[in-house]
Amino acid sequence: MLKKLCAIVLVIIVSIAQAQEAKMNIAVIDLDPTGISNNEAQFLSDRLRTELFETGKFQVVEREKMNTILKEQGFQQSGCTTVQCAIEIGQLLNVTVMVAGSIGKIEEIYSLSIRMIDVETGAIVRTATRDYEGKLSEILTDVIPEISQELAEVKSDDTAAGEEEIPVSEKREEDFNHWGILLKLGFSFLNYTNDVNDAIKDLDPATQALFDEISNHSNIGLEVRYALSQRWKLKLGLVSENLLSTWKFSYNVFILSQQARFDFERDYQFITSYLGVNYSLWQRLNVYDIYIGVDIGSTLLNVNTKTATDIINGSSVDNDESFEENTFSWKFSLGGIYYLSSRFSLGFEMGLKGAGKFDLTSQLTDANDEPFDISRELDSGGLQLAIFIGYHF
Repeated sequence: MLKKLCAIVLVIIVSIAQAQEAKMNIAVIDLDPTGISNNEAQFLSDRLRTELFETGKFQVVEREKMNTILKEQGFQQSGCTTVQCAIEIGQLLNVTVMVAGSIGKIEEIYSLSIRMIDVETGAIVRTATRDYEGKLSEILTDVIPEISQELAEVKSDDTAAGEEEIPVSEKREEDFNHWGILLKLGFSFLNYTNDVNDAIKDLDPATQALFDEISNHSNIGLEVRYALSQRWKLKLGLVSENLLSTWKFSYNVFILSQQARFDFERDYQFITSYLGVNYSLWQRLNVYDIYIGVDIGSTLLNVNTKTATDIINGSSVDNDESFEENTFSWKFSLGGIYYLSSRFSLGFEMGLKGAGKFDLTSQLTDANDEPFDISRELDSGGLQLAIFIGYHF
């Protein structure tokens, strides 16, 4: 019993020690603005407090509590830009570290500088800077979270593996991987309609129930991406879509009072080469990326058909044909990437694909072998789903 009690007490002591070690008591002074409004700077400061707390490394004094204490002491945080001023506020708030900094704008570039100050010694223990070209809203959603992670010294997988960590003050927004190679695997739900099916249906309305215009394809693709900026990415790719199983259909018909049986088999393959762009809607550098994209390209259709005609008198005619046709194609996509490390990622993408009409009429070898006219025009489009793995460098 005594051993169990000692073990419980030991666990409690260790838990308390770990909690105390993980939580540093800090306060954040509103960022000093240059080129932006005080309200915008205050909004960014509030996000900085929230993101620092979300790292799990800090116990952050709330704005309201900090203002109340400073007001009681006749002290204001506005205009507090020096280290000595930050130390005085930290002493009044009874915190160990103060976080202060500035946000400025020159032309289209925002410059953000944050420093952590030890209240007892007055030493600057950690800094983080960013020069960012973009929208102020992107500072809020992207830059502030990254800086908070750096101030909390949250290390990447590569750093944990023993690589030398780059000092925070030397990191810049451009320090992301520009190139990415993605291997995609998935399914396509293509709604293709053609006059072959329509002609067969016209022979006998009862056959309409035997046709399913929705055909499932597997797809495999390779894509190369280049980051023009943190938000915009250029991509070049190739994807092949193949029927999961051969399409088959049999039909009985009378030709010159003789019964004939027609057996049809068709294999479709769509090979698309494309060029496109992605735009990141939400992202955290080397953590996740939610994006939309648009592709334009060219789709090559390969069709292999087999037609077997058996007449009751014993004669048989086989007709095998292969066709190829190119057409313009496009796709709108929505996807997400999760970075397993700075090099490797997993992702998912959903795309709405469309293409121009494939016209194979001119490639018919002998239309008289079939009991109806076939123009061989084909429309294709539908939903494309894919998971992918990526390598970034």
